[in-house]
Amino acid sequence: MKKSGTLNKSRSILIFEQYVQSPKTREQYLYHLTKFAEHYHLKSIDSILFFDINDLKEKIEDYVYYSRMRVKV
Repeated sequence: MKKSGTLNKSRSILIFEQYVQSPKTREQYLYHLTKFAEHYHLKSIDSILFFDINDLKEKIEDYVYYSRMRVKV
């Protein structure tokens, strides 16, 4: 029997996928969330949910700046 891809996904990702209508948008959002999590060495995308709101805001700003600088190089 084939394993369903949804068995490995967290609840937050399943909800996210349900509400983002465009497959391309969903793909891009997941790509950038994954890159953000990798940049900060998080165990999963869900780990983002445990940041203090001000800490998260700062990390997002820093990551956006970092990403833009990488593109310019």
